[in-house]
Amino acid sequence: MCNWTAWWFRPGPEHPVDPVVDQIADMALHSLRWPDESRHLRPAGPTGVIARLEEELGSLRRMLEDSPDRGV
Repeated sequence: MCNWTAWWFRPGPEHPVDPVVDQIADMALHSLRWPDESRHLRPAGPTGVIARLEEELGSLRRMLEDSPDRGV
């Protein structure tokens, strides 16, 4: 959606640009920050980031293993 904003959005009196800009900025910031429930698990330095990524990959692997359409 964000990539295609230039194609679908037409600003005007009934469709101001500010809410769209705010929404896209909010989505971008939320994609970069740690979820609130993981705040205490924030990694310390590059080694911590790698450890956190490995945990997340393990979680994703388990989800895929449990998925009924894992072979797709």
